[in-house]
Amino acid sequence: MTGIDYPKDDSVTVTYHLGAYANQTIRPVILSMSVDLPGHEATIPSLTGIWPSAEYHERETHEMLGVVFRGHPNMNLLLLPEDWNDPPPLRKVFKLRGR
Repeated sequence: MTGIDYPKDDSVTVTYHLGAYANQTIRPVILSMSVDLPGHEATIPSLTGIWPSAEYHERETHEMLGVVFRGHPNMNLLLLPEDWNDPPPLRKVFKLRGR
């Protein structure tokens, strides 16, 4: 799963790369799905109910880009300190301190 911030368009793109490798007699299936979200209100339904392994990827995307995943079981911070108050670090509006 990846996310990209496009501040000039006020949008965030979220892309899932899904793979199915269970039946090796048929070629593996890889599916890419992308959605463009408004940057000021980047909200999308969580896919953790379908793919439980999406939990940490969605948490990271929430934390780094500010995308809200409705229905996600645990949107607590994963990588950043608990007292983080700055914009999400992968948004272009984020500025390093002291610069």
